[in-house]
Amino acid sequence: MVFALIPIVTILTFVTYVVRASLKLGYIPSPYNPDPKDLGFGVHHYLINVGISITFVSLIIWTGSLLMDKLLKTRQLTKNAIGVLLIYVVFVLLIMIDPLSLFEWYFD
Repeated sequence: MVFALIPIVTILTFVTYVVRASLKLGYIPSPYNPDPKDLGFGVHHYLINVGISITFVSLIIWTGSLLMDKLLKTRQLTKNAIGVLLIYVVFVLLIMIDPLSLFEWYFD
């Protein structure tokens, strides 16, 4: 179930970064205005990059552990697996849909 926390913590870290940037700038940032690296939040910026990397790696590890449980005929994880899968799907959809272009701003 720890795997479910990784994308949640990553999204929360990103949201706090956007809030911090908005408070510093006085407006919600938009793509290429300003460059996120120029805001002076180096550690926060680094944590988001690490969080996104760990999220995708943890998805691969979680899938492998789910397959191993299936091979061992363990039925305990079925409800948890659905919940964790939904969290990862929401994470990926947030990045792909990006309603306020905040991910585009961050990755520009």
